[in-house]
Amino acid sequence: MAAPIIGILKLVAVLSLAALLKSCSGSAGLSGSSSKSSKAKNSQSSKGGDQVGEHDLGSGGGGPGSDADIFGKGKGRVNKKGDQLPPGMSPEGEPPVPVGPEATKGNDDLVNFDPQFKGLSNEQFVVSSVTTKKPLDLIIAVDTSGSMGEEAVKVQQNVSVLTSAFGKETGLDYHIWVLANNVLPAGVDPARISLIPREVGSNNALSLLSDLIKGVIAIPKPFRPDTQKAFIVVTDDNAQNVTSQAFIGVIQADPRFKGKTSFNGLIWIEGVSKESQTCSGAAPGTEYTLLSKAQETAGAVYDLCANDWNPVFVDLGKRLIQQSVILEYKLKTQADPQGNFVVAVNGTKLDPSSYRYDGERNAIVFADGKAPPLGSAVVVGFKPK
Repeated sequence: MAAPIIGILKLVAVLSLAALLKSCSGSAGLSGSSSKSSKAKNSQSSKGGDQVGEHDLGSGGGGPGSDADIFGKGKGRVNKKGDQLPPGMSPEGEPPVPVGPEATKGNDDLVNFDPQFKGLSNEQFVVSSVTTKKPLDLIIAVDTSGSMGEEAVKVQQNVSVLTSAFGKETGLDYHIWVLANNVLPAGVDPARISLIPREVGSNNALSLLSDLIKGVIAIPKPFRPDTQKAFIVVTDDNAQNVTSQAFIGVIQADPRFKGKTSFNGLIWIEGVSKESQTCSGAAPGTEYTLLSKAQETAGAVYDLCANDWNPVFVDLGKRLIQQSVILEYKLKTQADPQGNFVVAVNGTKLDPSSYRYDGERNAIVFADGKAPPLGSAVVVGFKPK
């Protein structure tokens, strides 16, 4: 009797062990299925659900964790223990799911894990969506004193180089004012070029330009309020009475010119210009050089004694066209001017010297020559006000 009972007990034990092994095998299979399912759901989240990766890059994003967050941070993402996950991290601890175009991948990693972005709101855009041309108001002051006869003729001969570059090649909306005694070439378009008949002497160009801005000198067509402004002074002498700093003060006091002006010159440059039978200089144009280097009026100066002025005006045209391109991104959320700003392009943080924050326009403005190429993905980290 005991033997059959022992046999039955052994059979039950064997069946129990088999059931246990089957249960463990099933659990292992379920775990693997769950991982695949989680990955599938994670992948689907880039196509639907919270719409990660489908946001318009030109529309900007909200603050960290917001429903409109374009970096795919989402809400309520926790691991199996209930702990809040880092932005973009899957429950299995996988790396963030790539979002947006390929170029944004590095930006996402920076925003999610770089300590400089910690605690900052962020917005993202593509350069091509914000690059447009701003109309240009150009003022050319030509010294027509006795020693500048040949140079005045050269200006007449090369104004058309600028107008050709502005109009035919780019469609730039421009207007040119020439401050001088009858320096305009024949056949100019009065809708595009205006003469301001004044005697510009050896030293008074900045004085006259200051009076022009202040409205002391009447002009045939008023300066437009929201345009890029540029000055070109052509002279063989230095400015007197009004210094470069005083002129910057006049610029800064007028909202039509503040933050929108470049200063350029065809001048006698010390150590560069050389006297010849056709060119001589009374004094280096130090004040004009200072203006071309100042942050408020950054531009360029050229050698007055260059034999051929055509390349000079070609380069001037390119520079002015580049300066008229709007290289800025207006933030959707008002930023704290005293807060920290971090800008990255295609996953690489930019040196702070390559951009600045314009509080009046609530915009990030790139420095001349520092703008990202068209199609670049840019992310701006900032503290909301």
